[in-house]
Amino acid sequence: MNHHFFKTIMVGAIAAAMILGGAGCKKSPSVVDVPVTAFSLSATSLELKIDETKQLDVLFFPEDANNYPKLIWESDNDKVVTVSQEGLVTAVGVGTAVVTARTNDGSLSETCAAKVWKDKDLEFSEETYSIWGGAEHPTRITFTPTPSTAVAEDFIWKLERPELLDLQLDKEAYARALAGGKCKMTVTPKDGDASLSKSTYIMAYKYRFNLHNHRPDYNELSPVNYGIADGETIDLTNTYDMDNGHPCLYVITFGDFELVTSKNFEIVVEDTGVVDIEKLKINRGKYADSQKYFYRITFPLGTKKGTAKLTLKNTMNAEDGSVLNTYTREFTLLVPESTTTE
Repeated sequence: MNHHFFKTIMVGAIAAAMILGGAGCKKSPSVVDVPVTAFSLSATSLELKIDETKQLDVLFFPEDANNYPKLIWESDNDKVVTVSQEGLVTAVGVGTAVVTARTNDGSLSETCAAKVWKDKDLEFSEETYSIWGGAEHPTRITFTPTPSTAVAEDFIWKLERPELLDLQLDKEAYARALAGGKCKMTVTPKDGDASLSKSTYIMAYKYRFNLHNHRPDYNELSPVNYGIADGETIDLTNTYDMDNGHPCLYVITFGDFELVTSKNFEIVVEDTGVVDIEKLKINRGKYADSQKYFYRITFPLGTKKGTAKLTLKNTMNAEDGSVLNTYTREFTLLVPESTTTE
């Protein structure tokens, strides 16, 4: 054998082995440890029916975290809900509970409020609702349902005096007064326990405000004391509460007097030459020992006998200035021939 050739081969083999060995021993780049600094749950609140389960998922932050901590799951009321160590929540009884997920060292934690129901239910927002007639839009009857997805049509609505209201049910409940008076209203879930019935009271006002040809005594005022009906002809010759020889009409407001002010209450008399609109006087008065206000409209007598159209309009505004509702009433005035020059 050619010793020179063998030596060359051996040197080459050793060199190759050194190269390969060096490549094999080269250290790989070290992995940077990115710890979790926060986490969130897939829901902060849950509504469940008894025996229903829902999974709470976890999202860790930052997004490139690679060192995930072990979470411990707990329920503060295991008679309402239980939770597995994988975040599966199970409803076992009616009520409320708080599910908590926390890290082993307690440095991070998040909660989810759970509410468990057996039958659909609701809570009324008011003990007594004032419902008006004569408005452009019906009045909403506000309530909080259980579960939150329940709607007004899921319940049976019963009025003690059905003749008082036009009740409209869809997702929400709306009503318009047909007559004046007070009655009890009860709701019961259609497919639930009758013992879950809830009640409230309705104070129905056919009109938001009304006219009288005299200032009624405060004790006379009630939802059923309507005074003058819509479209009725008002004979000013029959008004017996006079101001310096001029007939007066009184506008009485029902409900919260603060909703009816000079800024959102309009009194318009059609200019037909019968009533001198420039001499029309409107004064606001107040009943003693009460918070109820009234408006007195003093009419100058016309130059000739005739009729005029009287329109009363009350606009209710929200805090942001938007219009919530508008109440309008119209009457015909019968004006006598003038007997004074005032």
